Amino acid sequence: MTRTVKASWRWLGTPAANRVISALMVLYLGALGWLYKMQSDIVACQAAYAEAAAISTAARTQAATEDRVALDTLISAITAAQAPEQTRAALGEYQRVRRASDERRRANPLPAAPSTRC
Repeated sequence: MTRTVKASWRWLGTPAANRVISALMVLYLGALGWLYKMQSDIVACQAAYAEAAAISTAARTQAATEDRVALDTLISAITAAQAPEQTRAALGEYQRVRRASDERRRANPLPAAPSTRC
């Protein structure tokens, strides 16, 4: 071995080298802990977003389904050429369902994107 390599190996066996390597390992473990914490925070935030989005989407989907059913009922009443009172009643029911659906949509907005929350 060359003189430099022998000196390097000899230095690694000294107490000073042991302290330097130990300090570097402590810094490394601290950095790993910090990275783990940051990753855990991001995953938790994304999970919260997914949960909020699922709840909102389900409520909005239900409102849309009720809208479609009410509209189908209204169209059926009009095309069946029922009495004007029945048509007005069907139109009133459609408007009531539509207002309730719009209110449900307002009460269940889509959550903010994860890029703005996390």
